[in-house]
Amino acid sequence: TLTLADLRQDEDVLDTWFSSWLWPISVFDGIRNPDNEQIKYYYPTNDLVTGPDIIFFWVARMIMMGIYVMGDVPFHTVNFHGLIRDSKGQKMSKTKGNVIYADDLVDIFGVDAVRYFVVHEMPYENDGVITWELVAERINSDLANTLGNLVNRTIAMSNKYLGGTVKDTGSY
Repeated sequence: TLTLADLRQDEDVLDTWFSSWLWPISVFDGIRNPDNEQIKYYYPTNDLVTGPDIIFFWVARMIMMGIYVMGDVPFHTVNFHGLIRDSKGQKMSKTKGNVIYADDLVDIFGVDAVRYFVVHEMPYENDGVITWELVAERINSDLANTLGNLVNRTIAMSNKYLGGTVKDTGSY
C-alpha cells in the first residue's frame, strides 16, 4: 500500500508555473550572469506569441518577475493565437484524451495537405476545430477535386492542342 511517506518530490524539478516566471531571464543565464551578452541582446524582446488560456499562469508571471529581476518587462507585445478545439468545441488536451497528433495527420494525408487544412480552417487569432472527418472533407473537396480538375483540363488541352502527346525535350 502506498502511503504519503512513500512519496517525495524530485530535487531537480522546478514547478512548471514557477519556472515560467523565470523563463525569459534564465534561458540566457540572466539570473546568475545578468550582464552577459546574450541577455543584453535578447532581453527585453519585442513579441510573445501565446494562447489566451495561459495569460495569468505564464504571461503575467513572466512580466512580474522580469520587472522584479531585470527592471524591465520581458516583451512589449503579446499576440494571442487561437486554440485548437475538438468537434464539441473543447480545447484539445492530452488529459482529456481528445488530441489529434499532427504526425498522425501527416502520415495519412501528407504534410502539404495538413498545412493547407490548418491555414484554411484556422485563421490567425481565431480558434479552429479539427477532426479527422473535417480534414478528410477539406482535402477531398478542395485538393482532390482541384487536382482532378487540373489533370482533366491538362489532358483535354493536350488532346486539343498537341494531339494527345507531349514531346519529350529531354530537359526540365
